[in-house]
Order: sequence, then structure tokens, then C-alpha cells
Amino acid sequence: MGKLHRYLLVEVALFILGAVGVFIFVFLTGNAVRGAIGMLVEGQITLRLFFQIIWLMIPFVAVYALPLGFLAGILLALGRFSSTREILAMKASGMSVWSIARPVFLVALIGCVFSAWFNNELGPKNKGAYRDKLANSLEEDPLRFFKAGEFISDFPGFIIYVRERVNDEMRGFKVWQIDDEGRVERYAEANDAHIEFLREESTILLTMLNGSTEVREPNPLYDTTPGISGVGSFAEFRVRLELDRILDRGSKFTQKPSYLTFRELRKRVAEDPENSLKYRVQIQQNFAMSVSIFALVIVAVPLGIRVGRKETLTNLGVALGLALLYYFLLTIATWFMDMPVLAPELLIWIPNLLYFGIGIWLMNRANRH
Repeated sequence: MGKLHRYLLVEVALFILGAVGVFIFVFLTGNAVRGAIGMLVEGQITLRLFFQIIWLMIPFVAVYALPLGFLAGILLALGRFSSTREILAMKASGMSVWSIARPVFLVALIGCVFSAWFNNELGPKNKGAYRDKLANSLEEDPLRFFKAGEFISDFPGFIIYVRERVNDEMRGFKVWQIDDEGRVERYAEANDAHIEFLREESTILLTMLNGSTEVREPNPLYDTTPGISGVGSFAEFRVRLELDRILDRGSKFTQKPSYLTFRELRKRVAEDPENSLKYRVQIQQNFAMSVSIFALVIVAVPLGIRVGRKETLTNLGVALGLALLYYFLLTIATWFMDMPVLAPELLIWIPNLLYFGIGIWLMNRANRH
């Protein structure tokens, strides 16, 4: 590799690293605001666990940050080279566009390898570690989810209110069990209760003691106004509060293909080939997402040279437009995941093939002009 290629390699790599770092930060912030920060503010996790969770999130936000970062970084780098006439000087010296792009393709190939590792190994493992850390935190102190003086709606199908908390003791429990339309089906209250975390079931068992309960039915005349159909008292009243939505655990989540490593996916396919379509699709999707870096780069190179703009916002806009179109096509391909006759594991590759075709055509066109 000559000096010019080394210069291009270093410059492009620096732009890509900066862009990838920005997108990882943006995606991490979005995920943290949506989940971990809320749990930290509510006192459900400690500050130490919060930073551990953020660290574990990096591989699976990198899956989306890498393609966007490569795309934006290359457009920014080549846009600057083109605007300062450096690309023109290289072409005047006899270098083809393919030769100029060689260092860029090398960096993109390295990015594909890292992305494949994230998709097939590190990402799924970190998702499991993320769930385990939350489960360990709950096992140590299941009271974290019960904040006195506030209505708690973290648990599907229930709204809970606790009147007061003194150290590790809580008093004044009220529980509303609601249906899918948000109407109250049952109401129970008690002064005392036991709280236990059932790790294997990802469930908090709330056992209310010596309280009263009301069973309610919807009023046929007023859909939102329930009528009381039964009132009684109890010595013990157990409420099972599922944490699947918070921990991403339980049977319906542990079977989720995106939570399995490449070896685990292959094992599922071998165990039951006839019902393995979703696992085969996930394998192909993991690799297709990795190759998407190269597919986007081969389109970005001629566009970066042709646009020839130093403006960051312009190049970022082009990058986002290309990425959104790619993910839109990928989303369309996933719509047919439940149709074996259409070979959905092959449809996943259509956006990549389309971008490769367009990219090669644009590269040859830029080479001629």
C-alpha cells in the first residue's frame, strides 16, 4: 500500500470512528432514556448497575451504529477530499475511482467482521447478561419496584399503590387488576403484605394479608364505569406480577431468535428442521446486517465523490436517507418471515443485492467521468 492509500486509509478511518462514536452515543442515550434512566430515577437499580447496563448495551446498539457511522464517515471524508480537489488530483495522476476506494473498502471489510461478531456472539450474550443483572438486583431487593405514595403501573394488568414505607417495611397496599381495555376487574387492599421474587419465573409474588376485595364487572351502559358484583375479605391474597416486559425473560423471550448466539441458532435448526424457519431467518438476518456495511459503503463512495460537499449536515442528510431506505427495504423483507414458500431467509438479502448493484453502477459511472 502506497503513501497515498495509507493517507486515505487513516483519514477515512478517523472520520468513520468519529461518526460511529456519535451514533453509538445517540442510540445509547435513546435506549437509556427509554429504560435504564427511568429505572434509576425510580430507585429500581443502583448507579453502579446503571453504568453496567449501559456498557452491556453497546454491542447491540453498535449493530445499527456501525452501518450509519461508516456511511456518514465516508460521505464526510470523501466529500471533503472532493471539495478540496484532492480526488480530482488523484484521478489526474492516473488513479481510478476503484483504486481510490481500495482503502475505504478495506475499512468496510473490517467493519463487516466486527458487525458479524456483534450480531452473532457478543450482542446476544450481552442481552442475557443484561437480564441476569436486573434479575440479581431484584432478587437482592424486590422492594425496589414499590415506591411509597405513587401509583405503580410497571406490571402488565395491574396498578399498585403503597401508602408508606419505613426502612424495609411497607404499609397500605392497594391493587387494581385491569383488563385489556383498562377497566378494573378486581380491587384488593390490605395493610400488610409479603413480597418475594421468583427468579425462575421472572415474577414478583405479592401476598396481601387480612384485607378486603371487590370483584367488578363492566357496566353495559357505561363502558368505563364498572359495577361491583362481589365484596369479601381474605386472610391471604396472592398477586403474581410478571417482569417479562422489564427483564425480557420468560418462555416467550428466551425463545426469541435475536437473543440466541450463532451456535444456539444452529442447534435449534438441527433439533427441529421443519419448524426452524424463524431461526434460519435470524441467522441470515445477522449476516445480512453485517454485510450491509459494505453494501452501504459501495454506494457512499461515488456519492461522496460526486456531491463533493464539506458541509456536515448535507452529508449526514444523505447518509440518513440512504440508511432509512435500506432499513425500509429490510423491514419489507421481514414481513414475509412466516411464508416459507417465498424463502424469507433469501429475501433478507435483497436490500444488500440492490445496493451492491446500484453501488457498482455508480462506481463505474464515476470512473468514466
